[in-house]
Amino acid sequence: MTTFQKSTLAAGAMAAAILILGWTLPEPGGAVQGNSDPLPGQACTEIGCESGLFVDTAPIARSLPKAKKAQFCIDKVCKSTKLRKDENGFGLFVMKGGKLSDGAGGKVTLRLKVTGRKGRVLRFQKLEVPVVKVQPNGELCPPTCFQVGVDVRGSDGWLLRRPTV
Repeated sequence: MTTFQKSTLAAGAMAAAILILGWTLPEPGGAVQGNSDPLPGQACTEIGCESGLFVDTAPIARSLPKAKKAQFCIDKVCKSTKLRKDENGFGLFVMKGGKLSDGAGGKVTLRLKVTGRKGRVLRFQKLEVPVVKVQPNGELCPPTCFQVGVDVRGSDGWLLRRPTV
C-alpha cells in the first residue's frame, strides 16, 4: 500500500469516527463546540496563569517623578507598592485574589492613589473595569483565571480599560 493510500484510508477512518461518535472538530484556538471534553488524544500545553491585577507601574513613576507610592484597590481590598523600575525599566505590581473569582463578564471598581513625600496625593483615579476570563491553553484545558482588564498608558501613566475581545 502506498503512502497516499494509507493517508487516504486514515482520513476516511477519521471521518467515519467523527460521524459515528458525534465528535466535533475543534474551532481555531482548540475549542470544541458543544463538547466539554478534549478530543481523544488531545494534548494540553502547560502555560500557567493566575487571577488578579497585573500592572506595569513604570509609566506612572515616569509621568510623576515625585511619586513614591501607589495604592491599588479592587473594590474594598487594597495593596500598596513603592514606585520603582527594575533594570529593564519595568515595575511589575501584582495583586492576587479579591472578588475576581466571581467570573468573567463582571466588573470591579479599581482605584489608584499615587502619593509623594509625606503622603501628598499626586493622582487619584477610579474606574469600572472588566474582569476577563483567561484560558492560556484553550477552553478545554486548565487553568482558567480571571484578571482585571486594565493597562497603563505609557505617555502619562493613566489607567485605561483594556479592550475586551
